[in-house]
Amino acid sequence: MTGDFPAPSSVPLEPGRPVPTPPRETSGSPCSEGMFWRNLSFFKNVHDLVSDAEILRRRRYGLIEARNGRFHRVLLRPFPKVVSLYELGLHSLLQGVCSERDRCLIYYNAPLACPGYIALRYFSSNKKCSLKTVNAALAALDEIAQIRGALAIVCHASNPRLSDRIMKRYGWTSHCEHLRGRHYIKRF
Repeated sequence: MTGDFPAPSSVPLEPGRPVPTPPRETSGSPCSEGMFWRNLSFFKNVHDLVSDAEILRRRRYGLIEARNGRFHRVLLRPFPKVVSLYELGLHSLLQGVCSERDRCLIYYNAPLACPGYIALRYFSSNKKCSLKTVNAALAALDEIAQIRGALAIVCHASNPRLSDRIMKRYGWTSHCEHLRGRHYIKRF
């Protein structure tokens, strides 16, 4: 034994007093000390983009939430957002029931295959969402792209209400015109 810990047989046992234990022998790796599992959180909330810039730089998948005209949080996710037709149908059915708040959600991915780009995967708002809330969410997405050092943000606009004119107003240009669908890119 090393340190200030006496041999177990010489420690007097007193009721209510914990028995001192020697430090564990470790190899120096974070996993051997249990720090890896203690500090690993699969979902993490970020409320300040500037102070948590290092976390945003490391994590690839997130959900930006804006409420009442202001940025609310970024929920960092362990996996990318996958959109299904079932989810889109369910979202349109529940929109009338759950549209009590001024709220906007943006799911983004920073794909492993394209490290210099961010993909806007899914944009969700309800009938009560104001333009100020949408602008706050898009400004947060731009800030995250700047923090990550992204070259551009790309998206596939499937909603016919998103015209070329409005996309141009927000700084998006048409991209990959040879592909099916409407693809846009916002370069920095």
